[in-house]
Amino acid sequence: MARLAIVGAELNTTSSGVEWTARVASGWPSISSTIKRSGAYSVQINSLVSATPKWVASQYAGGGTGPWFARVYIRPDTLPSAENTIVALNDGPNVTTPIIWVTLDNTGVLRLYDEDGAIGSASSALTTGSFENRIELQTNASGGAGACIVRCLLNGTEFAGSSTRSLSAGTNAIVIGGNLLSEAQTQGEWYFDDLAINNNSGSFQNSYPGAGNVVALRPNTTGDNAAFARGGTDSGANWSQTDEINPNDATDYVSSGTLNHIDDYNCEASPADVDTVNVVAVGVRHTLSSATGSDPLFVTRIKASAGGTVEESATHFVNNTTWYSNSEPTFAANSRLVLYDLPGASTTAWTKSDLDAMQIGVRISTGDADAAWVSTLWALVDYVPSGVSDLTVSKTEAVTLGDTPTVAPLVIPNLSLSDTVSILDTVVMELNIEIAVSDMVAVADVASIGPLILPDLNITDSVAVADAAQIEPLVIDVSVADAISVVDSATVSIPVEGDLNVSVSDAVAVSDAAQVDPLALSLSVSEAVAVGETIAAIVSDPAISVSDAVSVTDTATVSIPVEGELSISVSDAVSVSDVAQVVSSTDLSIEVSYDNFAYWKSGVKIS
Repeated sequence: MARLAIVGAELNTTSSGVEWTARVASGWPSISSTIKRSGAYSVQINSLVSATPKWVASQYAGGGTGPWFARVYIRPDTLPSAENTIVALNDGPNVTTPIIWVTLDNTGVLRLYDEDGAIGSASSALTTGSFENRIELQTNASGGAGACIVRCLLNGTEFAGSSTRSLSAGTNAIVIGGNLLSEAQTQGEWYFDDLAINNNSGSFQNSYPGAGNVVALRPNTTGDNAAFARGGTDSGANWSQTDEINPNDATDYVSSGTLNHIDDYNCEASPADVDTVNVVAVGVRHTLSSATGSDPLFVTRIKASAGGTVEESATHFVNNTTWYSNSEPTFAANSRLVLYDLPGASTTAWTKSDLDAMQIGVRISTGDADAAWVSTLWALVDYVPSGVSDLTVSKTEAVTLGDTPTVAPLVIPNLSLSDTVSILDTVVMELNIEIAVSDMVAVADVASIGPLILPDLNITDSVAVADAAQIEPLVIDVSVADAISVVDSATVSIPVEGDLNVSVSDAVAVSDAAQVDPLALSLSVSEAVAVGETIAAIVSDPAISVSDAVSVTDTATVSIPVEGELSISVSDAVSVSDVAQVVSSTDLSIEVSYDNFAYWKSGVKIS
């Protein structure tokens, strides 16, 4: 189980052992039906008495070190005159030497403390007159001295926390109220609603509870079964014996000790704004007809529709005639039947239509001559309303290099005008383009397009050089060195939609400069020739003409899939041909060598 306790004040009482574990002996908080966040009720803190704590508490565990994760919403209508303790986590349902606590001051900010002192810094100011102030706490004492964890979040963002605290004990109860540390204050009015406690077990709700509205759905018509007898005042139907808001215990109830007797009840409609269902938990108020002899046992049950798959709780048992909520005087808010998806082995999430067709009930799992009495049955639903949630929105759009990216406006439907909505737009753009063009190309464009990451792009050029020499009979060593400079200019454009375009242009320069001294046996030619030019170098004897014909062809292919990697390939085909003619009146043989042709590309020599 990950969700331990849910308290929405929906049973309309702060009496000990009904929905809350305990409350202060006198001057306890009241229940408000006019100001509430969700459901029908909230806990009101007002009329503070100086140096007198006012509180209610829910104990969610018998002990242990945690981790525990708590959530409660607060609406401050009138701020206190000074720093006031409003929430505490303790090792029992009381405010005696609390282990962790949160304060609210006259500027509306929260602060976090533990036994060793203040932790972190103050929060941002709460919104007064609004319930959209979600306080969440984490406590974990399993690390021991110097390694305990205490953290506090406001609306999902941590404002104070540490993993190096030294707690004297683990916490097992949450206390809400005012003047919890006996502050000498009388000013202040605030409301609490939609409390929840998680641990870290299971696959659901195993960390901070997050956003959630809590509402109680109660029986409203007969379901698939009605085998129990009616006791107390007869309302005329089994479901109406168990539908009261504030449990009336022996006033009216259903009763049975017969093995496999079942009662199932349809429930009232869920709120119109139900969207994501976090948790559905069945609660029950019950006792025994007699404290003597052996006792009957029963389970609570739930199905998503008439005749549907049934899921049942662990056994409920008591051995006296005291009235209990969920078999426990201490853990009154801890349901024994908690669901995160539809009943049975389903992994399908609950929907509003499922909630509206849902049936809840009880079954006698161990029979006895005595009877189990069930006074009240309800289903607590923790849900996120449509249009209002914690949103982290990531939008990915194609952009053109050099342009400033823009993101289309985010449209969120079904916003309730009565709610304060916090929307965080996070634009993720993580496209890095590195283009290495081997013909001395400088490309310094960095584009951001997420979540597509482009690899490094390499361009491979192939160079073909063909030299043909025609010579008269003259023995001359001719060495021709071509200096070829090829510069690629690459332009990359990325439209919002469509294909990415890459154009590459080459500027190629080849220069030949040839001079031959008639007495020399070798000729060194240094070329600087523009593309397409023909240069003739005339020497006195012999005469040599050198011409270069250079052509460069670039081919760029770009493929952009819908998802995946972007690939760009560019190839250069460069051909250089040298023709040397030597003319002499003397019968000589000539030897032409083309030595050490080197083509440098991005720091790599290609010969």
